[in-house]
Order: sequence, then C-alpha cells, then structure tokens
Amino acid sequence: MNQTLILIFFSLLLLPGAVFVFIPMMPSLSYMFIVALIFALIGKFAILTPMHLLILASVWCATIVVDNVAGLVGAKIGGASLKSVLGGAVGGIIGFGLFPPLGVFLGIFLGVLIGELARDRSIGQAFRAGFGGLLGSATGMLVNFALAVAFIVLFILFSW
Repeated sequence: MNQTLILIFFSLLLLPGAVFVFIPMMPSLSYMFIVALIFALIGKFAILTPMHLLILASVWCATIVVDNVAGLVGAKIGGASLKSVLGGAVGGIIGFGLFPPLGVFLGIFLGVLIGELARDRSIGQAFRAGFGGLLGSATGMLVNFALAVAFIVLFILFSW
C-alpha cells in the first residue's frame, strides 16, 4: 500500500482519541500512543523514529498528569482543604464506578462538598470548593483536548 495512504489511515485512527478526551476515564491518549506505536512498528521505525515516539510519549505523560491533578487543583483553588480534595478523588472513583462515565463529575463534587461540610464550613463555602473541583476537571478536559490535537499534529509532522 502507498505510504501516503497508510499515513492518512493512521492519522484518521487517531481522531477518536481526541473525542475520547471528553469521556471521563477513557484512555484517550493511551489509545493514540498505541496507534502511533503500531505505525512505527509497521514502518520498522524508519518513518516514526524512537525519538519521535519519545516526544509523543511525553505528550501522553502530560495528559496523565493533567487527568490526575486538574480537578483536585480546581477544588483546592476553590478553597477546599486537603482532606476534602482527597474526598473528591475518592468520590470521583466511586462516582465512576456507580454511574460511568459521567458519575466521576458528580463524585468529585459530592466528595469535596461532603468533606467541606464535615469541616463545619458554610454551605456556600462547601459549594464553592465543590464547584472548583468541577471547573478544574472541565479545564483538564480542555487541556487534554489541546494535547490530543498536538499529538495528532506532531504525528503527522513526524510521519510526513
């Protein structure tokens, strides 16, 4: 098959990864990296080199950091205590388990809210901290989308 057609095919395979970013707990950039790795293997690392893969892997790692930190940083900025932030993390996991995939948002919000109310904070302060967690998670999704687009652009530039 023509090299250009293979590149187009694999570039199209990357597009669902950018959409997966908006579905909590979906391994969006993990999927994208696997597609890039398969492309490199098919080309025997002549087109997409190990150095290119290392750069793409760094983008992938950045999304992992964003996934694990964004909602918690948002809650902290919203005024949540460390225990409430941890409550938001646990709530996100429980929420995902009970109502996948969007339950993670409800879980983060409720985890932070309950943690703040347990600290005898006012309902307004607790809602502000919980909303901060939601806002942080949404911001994290947007950052991850930008990283997914960067991954696709880099893949095409490296492979062209």
